[in-house]
Amino acid sequence: MDSSKLCYICPECSASVVWSLVSGKRGASSRIICTNNPEVSKADWNKHKAIFCFWTGVVVRQRDGSVKLFDSDGVSYIRGVSRNT
Repeated sequence: MDSSKLCYICPECSASVVWSLVSGKRGASSRIICTNNPEVSKADWNKHKAIFCFWTGVVVRQRDGSVKLFDSDGVSYIRGVSRNT
């Protein structure tokens, strides 16, 4: 499956996840956070409808340049789901 057509979701609350991995070097890593994490800025935040999730994970650059997303244990994969395009 083409990973560019996948959407990754939080294993705790099913919201989308965000990360930034600037380095193209194999083995480079960065933290993934759930979009319901208070660290994520939101322009449309509503305190009455807010959901908080503190899940974090790790994204790692692979040898072929692709990335793999892992749970916080660094071992369990985060599965992508197909986007409806």
